[in-house]
Amino acid sequence: KPGVTEKDIQVELIYWMRKLGSEEFPFEPFVLSGQRAVQPHGKPVNKKLKQGESVIIDFGAKVQGYSSDITRTIILGEPSKRQKEISIALKKACDAASIMLKPGVKCSNIDLVVRYYLKKYGFDKYFLHSTGHGLGLKVHESPSISSKSKDTLKEGMVVTIEPGIYIEAVGGIRNEDMFLITATGAKKLTSL
Repeated sequence: KPGVTEKDIQVELIYWMRKLGSEEFPFEPFVLSGQRAVQPHGKPVNKKLKQGESVIIDFGAKVQGYSSDITRTIILGEPSKRQKEISIALKKACDAASIMLKPGVKCSNIDLVVRYYLKKYGFDKYFLHSTGHGLGLKVHESPSISSKSKDTLKEGMVVTIEPGIYIEAVGGIRNEDMFLITATGAKKLTSL
């Protein structure tokens, strides 16, 4: 809510993840709001959240040695027209990517489909990183889901899909989900 700081939220995340069983953290959780949310990554500061801002929250837990990674964006109050347009474009891109997730699919093709949708909606130049990555004992493992990737999906892999849009006048918006590659497709592991 407005008035809470980025650091306040980070401290709450750490508390609740520990309380719910996280043994450690694969990376320091971060919270970025307003103009700071145009960075894909960064450390939270004592900046107070304001009405209308986007707030990117990226965090992960570690249980029995395995890492998780999830990102959610929250808009404080009613989203602007532009924030809604970005959210719709990202959802379409993520949905298209998740349908492709199955053994034998080239990771570069998944990235290509995400970029196609973001270009279709006019947001491709604001997508500053790869579509996703594998994770397991480390938070970033093979496969790489990027345009230059030579990797192919295999059953048993866990991957993220996390395109984001970062526009100075609007802020950043990114949602990240984890998927387990199964024999016939993929199972979404994140439900938040």
